[in-house]
Amino acid sequence: MTTTLFCCPICAAQLSPVGNSYLCPARHTFDIARQGYVNLLTGRAAQQHGDNKEMIAARRDFLAAGYYDALMRQVSDIACRHATQSCRILDAGCGECSYTDRIARALTEANIPHEILGMDISREALAIGGKKNKSLALAVASLYHIPLESESVDMLFEIFAPHCHEEYRRVLRTGGKLVMVIPAARHLFGLKEALYATPYENEVADTALDGFSLAEQISIRDTITLANETDLWNLFTMTPYFYRTSPQAKEQLRQKAPLTTEIAFEVLVYEKV
Repeated sequence: MTTTLFCCPICAAQLSPVGNSYLCPARHTFDIARQGYVNLLTGRAAQQHGDNKEMIAARRDFLAAGYYDALMRQVSDIACRHATQSCRILDAGCGECSYTDRIARALTEANIPHEILGMDISREALAIGGKKNKSLALAVASLYHIPLESESVDMLFEIFAPHCHEEYRRVLRTGGKLVMVIPAARHLFGLKEALYATPYENEVADTALDGFSLAEQISIRDTITLANETDLWNLFTMTPYFYRTSPQAKEQLRQKAPLTTEIAFEVLVYEKV
């Protein structure tokens, strides 16, 4: 049987595709959904749901409108510059796969052989991602217990996702690249000004990571104008501010389109040592 990169979340043996399922030698079986992803969450973790449908749809539509294209281009460029031959890439916390798909297409256009895996705890997000690009290998899985063998990944992307340090170190090979995208201090400050009487800058954490050396840091700064109420609402819905804002303030925000705001990202490229 042909094996996959995925490992059984129960016994850690490699999984093999058999029909519409994945099986391990101990016959633990995981069905492949019609959208192309496999659910590898078990036990208590299986009760996690991740982002809801409203947030997922908002992120998909906002990113498709091109407002974060500068970031999309940068992560795709990094993937192409650092990819080894037959590069294995994991997008950890991939959501609906907007970035994953963009990276995959850039590597294909550059004629770089690759395998790309995406993992997220949201089944709804991966259902969209599976339709977006059928070449992606997608799994519903916890980033705190990644169902992959140790040192099996050449490059790992963490784009606004939880940081699971020990697992990232485990699955990356020595010399492999960890690419993190985090919001800079002034990211979405204009949106905060529209929401809060006293807007605050984001706290930016120390870039030092145990077991990694920082190879590259790229700052992206731009200004975007949310052209209409739909785009403004999509941006707001995909941020944590959506859950911290009163219903009255939410309704007032709808009236503030078009709205101009700064966007600011730090793209950090680490090498596992």
